[in-house]
Amino acid sequence: VQPAQGASDTPIASGARETGVLGAVTKTQLPGEAAETLRLIKAGGPFPFGEDGVLFRNSALLLPKHPRGYYHTYTVRTPGMTD
Repeated sequence: VQPAQGASDTPIASGARETGVLGAVTKTQLPGEAAETLRLIKAGGPFPFGEDGVLFRNSALLLPKHPRGYYHTYTVRTPGMTD
């Protein structure tokens, strides 16, 4: 999900307090590994994974409703994981 820019205590996705299954998440609540991904998003890339930046459809409506094209997928490297 593409984060919005803002202070570290602001919701990542604008409107994150609207309806949706998932609650708001702040930058400070994310694992430290997310910092590099957020930096790359802010810089506009280049991204290390082919799926980074791909449209996220939110078809399960887990996130607040927004027009098509609002959400995108990005990878956060997770220590000890290979997928």
